Amino acid sequence: MDELTRETFDGVVIDYYAMGWILEDLLAHPSFAKCRSRPLLIYTAHHYEQIVRPFVARSFQGNPLLKAVLPFDASKAVRLERRILASADLVTSITDEDRDAFLKDVPDKPVLTLSPGYSGPLQAHRKIDAERPRRVLLVGAFDWIAKRQNLREFVTACCDPFASAKIELQIVGRADADFIAEIKGIYRACEFVGPVPDVYPYIGNARIGLMPDIIGGGFKLKYLDYIFGGLPVATIRSQALGLPLHINNDIIAAENHADLVSRIVSNIDDHERLDGMRQRAFAACKDAFHWSDRGRQLYDAIDKIAKKKATA
Repeated sequence: MDELTRETFDGVVIDYYAMGWILEDLLAHPSFAKCRSRPLLIYTAHHYEQIVRPFVARSFQGNPLLKAVLPFDASKAVRLERRILASADLVTSITDEDRDAFLKDVPDKPVLTLSPGYSGPLQAHRKIDAERPRRVLLVGAFDWIAKRQNLREFVTACCDPFASAKIELQIVGRADADFIAEIKGIYRACEFVGPVPDVYPYIGNARIGLMPDIIGGGFKLKYLDYIFGGLPVATIRSQALGLPLHINNDIIAAENHADLVSRIVSNIDDHERLDGMRQRAFAACKDAFHWSDRGRQLYDAIDKIAKKKATA
């Protein structure tokens, strides 16, 4: 905090609601408060927590003691986000749906949709054909209880149909040993790879990239890894927000886990359809997720507010 307030900044970004603990100290800090014109406060939201956190609490099906605590955690998150919104000069969301929700809370403040960018490799020519293993790939980290719940429910739904159809499920990413043991207890045939320095060899060795989230909101970053890695996506329809795609043609979109499993089983050997999805999704997204565009959007929004504040 002392380092932050030795200089005068044009803006201070609170990145994610969980950094909101800094707000009261920041506003009360003598050096900050003495600034002739205080820096703008920018809140970059990852979700609309006032919906996401209570939904996570209601949906959790694990340890009953944790389930009893989660509503209190959700209430704390909601209060914290509201305090940040009250103080922020600019809010950024990562989907238009979240932006509209924030505008209901702060209709007098600018809210900018600022979806993530992508800076990884582009694999436009990785054809989906019979040479690829009949494998579904899930890339992610499973620290958050919502991510664990989503995977738990999907694995429960897929274990018998995938086993009957001889479809492999490979999971790449961070998860603790107890959770891995739990998932293996539901579906012993799934493979946990763990964290890897480069996910793209795994993306190139599967037929479908999976995003099974029902619980949670916001933009799913792994969509971009799959799409730019040349892998067609299978996901829950309600979670495919922020993608410039035709939901019914460019990805495998389902209403729930059972529906998603059924659609994967039906499409896993339709190489032509999967490859067409891969190509269409790549073409639609290739110019839509440049970080430089995001930087310019954020800069222009901050500059506009700063100029307006200076002339007020």
